[in-house]
Amino acid sequence: MASAEELARDFWRALCRRDVDRAGALLAENTRLHLAGMPPASGAAALETLRVDSGSESSLQTVARYRNMVITERIGRIPGERSVRRHHILSVACVDAGRITSWQDLVYPLGAVSALRATPRAEAQNLTPAPARTVRRGRRARSAS
Repeated sequence: MASAEELARDFWRALCRRDVDRAGALLAENTRLHLAGMPPASGAAALETLRVDSGSESSLQTVARYRNMVITERIGRIPGERSVRRHHILSVACVDAGRITSWQDLVYPLGAVSALRATPRAEAQNLTPAPARTVRRGRRARSAS
């Protein structure tokens, strides 16, 4: 059985090729689908959503995987948007029994993500929690932790 990551990539490739039949074959019966720039849809209505230009032919890059979920990112435009401005789009796909059960796109202007990328991963992983505050009540100080 294909992994969530493989299904997400196959689904996206089919959308980019305008292969609605292939993309639809990868969806579960009651899939919840919310592509960038499109209203949310479920079930048969989700298949109609696929008939609209996907807005991008860029490849998906995997950000994270967890069991039956994959988070991917791509750079692309939003269907129906008048400008040719490109966006950073994160997609969260959930899979069950070899089919995509939900797909949610989250759209950010390109500059919004660059601040996150400015912090090296090693530095971000080594962040430590702030020390516990001391709260003064009356005459004694107590730790807030």
